[in-house]
Amino acid sequence: MEEAGVLYTPLAPPLACPRCLRPLEPEKRRWVTCWDCGHEHPPTLPRVSVATYGATGTLPWRLYTAAKFENASPKNVAEYVTAIAAMLSLTIERDYPAFSDSGGDHVVVPLPSSSGLIVRCLDAVEEHNWPRLNRLEALTAADRPKQTGLKMDARRDAAAGKYTASDAVAGRHVLLVDDAYTSGYSIHDAARAVTVSGVLSVSGVVYARRIYPDAMALYRVETGMDADG
Repeated sequence: MEEAGVLYTPLAPPLACPRCLRPLEPEKRRWVTCWDCGHEHPPTLPRVSVATYGATGTLPWRLYTAAKFENASPKNVAEYVTAIAAMLSLTIERDYPAFSDSGGDHVVVPLPSSSGLIVRCLDAVEEHNWPRLNRLEALTAADRPKQTGLKMDARRDAAAGKYTASDAVAGRHVLLVDDAYTSGYSIHDAARAVTVSGVLSVSGVVYARRIYPDAMALYRVETGMDADG
């Protein structure tokens, strides 16, 4: 766990939009979010916590892609999954303590994906006897194009109405868990789906928030951070 600390990249609002993480110029930061995010994301999911930030080429993003797409030896992939699981577990304990060792009213709902990374991470949490999560597989995803490689408009269209939630979430507090937040469309649609099913509240947590290269460049200029830092 000591090594997990190096995965954090200190980029935070108002240097970038807290939803899409595109850079916000100084004169626009009083609006908090960028124009697009302020109008496109509904208020259904008011809070998404993040274990770490990642941009292409950074350690968090390399760890994420290797674990998700299994682009490493089986031993290394297993270690990466465990590292991601540990960071998610710590983030949930820190930001959503009611979901750690919780009763039946607080459920952790993973977003389904073809890679199954989050399911593997939740399995690792159980295997290591970290604070117990009341896990519920309550979301079903319609057959849509994969988000990877899609532009923003295509991501929005692919995510719209994608998820359906079972009645098992009704009357419960739900914590959605996903591997990465790039555009936010998927987790916001999942929030819509569980809200329709009658939840008491919905929040979200992700392993990596994607940093766009131009946002990272802006951060480095303003903080004097070395390009390799």
